[in-house]
This record gives sequence, C-alpha cells and structure tokens, in this order.
Amino acid sequence: RMLSAVRCRQRSLCSVAPRAAQPSQSLDLSYTQTTSELSVGDITRTRAFLGFGAAATHPASYRYLLGSVSGHNIIDPEQTLYAMRKVMHFLKKLTFRGGRTLFVSTQPQLARLTRVIGQQSGQFYMARKWVPGLLTNWETVQQQVKKKLQLNPIARSAGKLRHSDVQRSMDMKGIEGMDSIPDVVVLLDGTNIHGEAAALNVPLIAVVDSDATQEYVDYPIPANSNSIRFHHTLAHMLVRSINEGAKLRATLDEYRINKDTSEDGDGVVDEKELEEARQAALMSGRG
Repeated sequence: RMLSAVRCRQRSLCSVAPRAAQPSQSLDLSYTQTTSELSVGDITRTRAFLGFGAAATHPASYRYLLGSVSGHNIIDPEQTLYAMRKVMHFLKKLTFRGGRTLFVSTQPQLARLTRVIGQQSGQFYMARKWVPGLLTNWETVQQQVKKKLQLNPIARSAGKLRHSDVQRSMDMKGIEGMDSIPDVVVLLDGTNIHGEAAALNVPLIAVVDSDATQEYVDYPIPANSNSIRFHHTLAHMLVRSINEGAKLRATLDEYRINKDTSEDGDGVVDEKELEEARQAALMSGRG
C-alpha cells in the first residue's frame, strides 16, 4: 500500500484528495471527532506519511522517518499523530488563558481553508500572501494594513475599483482586528516566516515535510505538506481545540461573575475555589 502511494506521489496525484473525502462546499469544520479518537489509520488514509525524495531529505527530518520506498521518504504516522495531539493541547490551553492565534498559508490551494479556519475559530489569519515584517515591524505595518483595508469611496461609488486594490483588501481582512502581536503562529505550509517569529519569541507551529527546515519551529507536525486531505483533518482539529479552549474560558468567566454577585458572600472570590474550578474545566475539556 505504501509503495502504491509513493508511486501516486511520483505522478503528482497525491496532493488531490478523492471526491468522497472532500468537505462540503460550506467547509464546516465543526468536527465531532476528538484527537483521542483519531487513530494512526486515520492519519495514514490522508497520505500524511508520504515524504519527498530521499535525495532532498533535511537532516533534522530523519528522526521522523521510517525509511524510504522507491526513493521516497516514509514519515512515521505515529509521530504525526503524537505531534498533532501535543499541538491541540497547547492551543486549547493557550486559548483558555486568553491567547490569540495567527494562521498563515500562502499556497493558493490552502487559501480558502486558511480563511475558514480563522473565521470558524475566531482567530486571525493570513491567506494567499504574507506581508514581510508583519511581526517584527508591526507598528509600521499596522498603518499600512489600515490603509489597504479602506477602499476609495469615490472609486467604489463609481464602480471603478481596481482588482488589485480589492484583492489587497481581502488579503488583509484576516488581521483587521489584530492590535498586537499574536501569542502563537500556525504555519500550514512552507512560508518563510521562521525568523520573524523567533525574533519576537513567538511560538511557531508548522507542518514540516521531509525536505523542510525545522529551525525555530517550536511545535513541528511531520507530514506530507502537499496532502490536501491531511490539511482538512488538521483544520478540523485546530478549530475544535481552539473553540473548546474558548468555551472553557467562558465557563470560568461565568463562574467568576456568579461568585462576585452571590448574595451570601462578601463579593470576594475565593482563590482556592477559583483554582479548583479552573482545573476542573481543563480536565473536562481534555480529549
């Protein structure tokens, strides 16, 4: 089975998922499966184990490889699954603490998926084009983003807006409400932003193929970067973990409000009980 899959990649067909495995047109990522229910077989069916040619192997990738078949690397799906679970737990915990996430992808085939991930999780996203200096030169870039988001009202009323201006505005829509540096960056492809994240000590989560560098990547996910089916599976997990973290945070905020407004208390929150509620919320959301 692995041999036939490798031959499939050699014919450049593995980047296209079968029609039955594609999500609906609405791209609803409210997935019911949790990371604990996700199995190695599920990862294998997404063709995530297919690496690049052995000649292009990055030295840091050998720890994730099982070997090679017909000159192509085979990525260990167990390590892919372990990395995904680690990332999901981190994102859930970060969102629970109020952290914000930035999703990044510049590949055209992942542009729509990146936008849907950001919209359904309530986080920021950059699809189709990366703005150099977005993280390291945020104060200056922020002003440029505001200008690009404001389309010329005269040209709009006259119907003479240029396509480039509209496209530029759409590219910046995902970071419209971002008023500070994100707490974590999730890189879905090989966009070279590793240096910017490392310069500001921003944790970087990235899908790394067998030929990709893992320098400055804090949470690498070894997988086939050309597998659209794997990216859809990963997208389900990302949205679920962030939404669960946000839900737990809302539950704890509600507990704080009820505690402050209780009639039989003095309006002071018991820190011990608050910590117990926080731990209980985290344990109930683990999965």
